Amino acid sequence: SSNLPHMHVNDAKHLIAPLQWFGLWTKSTTNITVIQLITPYLCVILGVAVLQLVRRHKSLSLSDLLHSTQICLFPNVNIQSMNDSTWNTIKYLCNYGSYRFGLELTFFASLCLIIIRMDAIALIHAILLLVCILLSRQYVRRFWKLYRIYASASAVWLYFNALGR
Repeated sequence: SSNLPHMHVNDAKHLIAPLQWFGLWTKSTTNITVIQLITPYLCVILGVAVLQLVRRHKSLSLSDLLHSTQICLFPNVNIQSMNDSTWNTIKYLCNYGSYRFGLELTFFASLCLIIIRMDAIALIHAILLLVCILLSRQYVRRFWKLYRIYASASAVWLYFNALGR
């Protein structure tokens, strides 16, 4: 046994975690683990994956559908005239926002109406809003005319009710 070279023996009195041994466990007062370190990156990867999934689904589902006419708040402003002035840029962004998020903005306005009015009309609005949220956009397009008729009729009813008639 004296002919064998002297080997270094681990004389540590405590166990060393494998992640710490490989340098993947930071040694600090809070003992941050690898999962805690990579969680923000995993969230970014998950967000990008969901974004790509939505884009892919949109391209597949909208490729065969006819596009409905776009309602513009400012019809004389387009992407070419956007750079003319700051006001045209704001108008273009309003057009794009209403085109892109018009349905969601309408849902939000209905939700505000439901919160402000706590009566039977608000309950019917809540039921119609729930139906719209649960349906896909393809079916909401068909249901939307009924919702507009009800919203218009309820606005007239609320106006006459406020007048005391």
